[in-house]
Amino acid sequence: MSILITGTNRGIGLEFVKHYIKNNEKVIATCRNRNSAKDLLELENTTNNLSLVELDVSNPNSINNFTSKIAGLPIDTFISNAGVSGPKNIEFGNFDAKEWLDVFNINTIAPLIITQKILKNLRRLETKIIRTLAVLLERVVYRYQKNKMPRNLKNFGKNM
Repeated sequence: MSILITGTNRGIGLEFVKHYIKNNEKVIATCRNRNSAKDLLELENTTNNLSLVELDVSNPNSINNFTSKIAGLPIDTFISNAGVSGPKNIEFGNFDAKEWLDVFNINTIAPLIITQKILKNLRRLETKIIRTLAVLLERVVYRYQKNKMPRNLKNFGKNM
């Protein structure tokens, strides 16, 4: 099985990568910057079933470059995990629509665009799964349960 996971530099995305690699699945993992993805680079160097590819879901050129790199590769499952949680300390009177439109574009529009662009990859196989995660949930879990997160995410990844 071949699995594409966006937003894998840390948190739930990284745990998904570890889980699927452990199960000998072929994983295409994305992150904005390979050089800052230390854990992913270590995994890539120790396994044959992980491909690490740069993708910034907020950048149309990056999306186009990414989809060109994976053109022709069959994908069974697409887990859309990349996203942002948005501005902090928002109070009535200082709401910035531009910041929230960026959040909306990254968390909502980008997964749709990527799905459209990888549709040929998904159609190559009979089994096709697309999963989109609520990024805000990950941030909340991470903030309030830092010490429990790795165990919780491993269980979450196994149950999906």
